[in-house]
Amino acid sequence: MYLNTRKRKPRISEGEHDAVIGLPKTQKLIKQNKMWYRVTIPFIIKRSRFDDTIVVNFYATIDSTISDNLILLFENILGNIRPTLYNLDKLEGRAVKALVVHRIDKKGNTWENVIAARKNVIRRNRHNSRFK
Repeated sequence: MYLNTRKRKPRISEGEHDAVIGLPKTQKLIKQNKMWYRVTIPFIIKRSRFDDTIVVNFYATIDSTISDNLILLFENILGNIRPTLYNLDKLEGRAVKALVVHRIDKKGNTWENVIAARKNVIRRNRHNSRFK
C-alpha cells in the first residue's frame, strides 16, 4: 500500500485576479445548540496561461449578525447600501477583482482563498476613446 505524500500546490498565484461571482450558497449549521450559517461565495477565475477556469471560494458566517468580511464584500461590490438590502443573489454574475491568498493546512497542503473583492471598473484611456 502506498500513501500519497505529495503536497497540494496552489492552482493560481496570490494577488488580484479578474473573476465572475458564481451562485452563492448558505448552509445552516448547529453547533453546541447554537444555529449559524456558513456562506460560500464562488469566484470563477479564468487562467489565461492554461486556457481554463478555476473556482476559488470566499467564506463567511452569519449568526446573530453578519460577519464583517461579508459586509465589506457587499460594500466593495455593490456600494454603500442599507444592511436590510444585503442579498446574496445580487452578487451572482458580477465581474470583480478578487484578492486571492494562499493558506497552508496542517498537512502542508496549499489552498487558495478569496479574502476580498471589489468592482471591476473599466477605465478610459486618456489618449483615445477606447476602453482599456
